[in-house]
Amino acid sequence: RFGDLAAGAADSLKAHGWAIVDDFAGLETIEKVRGEIRQLEAQYEKGEIWVGKEADVGAQIAVSSVRGDKVLWVDKEGLHNGPFSAFRELMKSIDKFVVKELGS
Repeated sequence: RFGDLAAGAADSLKAHGWAIVDDFAGLETIEKVRGEIRQLEAQYEKGEIWVGKEADVGAQIAVSSVRGDKVLWVDKEGLHNGPFSAFRELMKSIDKFVVKELGS
């Protein structure tokens, strides 16, 4: 299954430096991952920007007109022990695709 997808992805990566792999994950997988992520929505933080001229002098602030995303910081232990079974499986599939199919 990955072989056919890899050929198109490899061509796009060579030509553009990026690739979109349509139909990589099925709808059921996507719905499961969304459900896992939504469970933790209350723990998301607003994306922040650094304001200051120096790396050590300044502040991180949330400015939604500049950066409107939200971030969920998950450490390795949380990823492996948290409610992320569908997400872990999706990441394994992506790793396998990149390493075994695109890396060869």
